[in-house]
Amino acid sequence: MQIQVDPELTAPQAGDRNYGLGRVMRDLRKGAGATHAEVAAAMDLGRTSVCNMERGVQAITVEKLYQFADHLDVEVTISFKPKKRGAKKAMPGITDVVLSGAPRA
Repeated sequence: MQIQVDPELTAPQAGDRNYGLGRVMRDLRKGAGATHAEVAAAMDLGRTSVCNMERGVQAITVEKLYQFADHLDVEVTISFKPKKRGAKKAMPGITDVVLSGAPRA
């Protein structure tokens, strides 16, 4: 028996957060000349998980993101900014927060 799924129902949308991060991961991996298997081994994951993350169908934890970055020798920077001017701020007086660097051992 063969099951076919409509790709319109399963394809990630360009605005999806996982999809956007996955595209960046894919571009970095390809730019470094690394295979899915190499990256997966460094992240202690299966190759399929890395493929799914790049396609935006599987979320990635911050710890796994740092493992990915360490393997490719790139820095992780996470930035929090208000969405638009005049929006209610979660952190009064703080307009920009950036977390950067490697995870704690």
